[in-house]
Amino acid sequence: MGMGYGANFADTIEQGELIKIAPKEWKALEKSVEKDEEDMDFNLSEIASGNEIEERIKTEYDNFVDAVYKNTGMDVEVFYHNSEDQGDRYDEVEGVFWHVNNAYIKNPKITRGNQQKIERQFFVTYG
Repeated sequence: MGMGYGANFADTIEQGELIKIAPKEWKALEKSVEKDEEDMDFNLSEIASGNEIEERIKTEYDNFVDAVYKNTGMDVEVFYHNSEDQGDRYDEVEGVFWHVNNAYIKNPKITRGNQQKIERQFFVTYG
């Protein structure tokens, strides 16, 4: 079987918008990460990649995404994409980004204001 590029997309929302929704839980996640040798982006990329991380960091991450869901109905999770290794220079995402699952399924908890903050971005992966 040959190798080639595959098209992908993600319905993204800026991290800053999520922090506004659950600031207390984000602060707890930051404090948990401060105790670690690595920074926030590294830990989030490890979560996105399914790699093992400190349990306290994973717990605070889960608390953060749960709070976002409880406050808005948005089911978010962190993703990671390295366009240099796996994609192309035209990719619209790079590094850590936040994906909104089922962004366009009618959900009365997701306000119009939050829907307008969700952006569909495209990228490719090689494999």
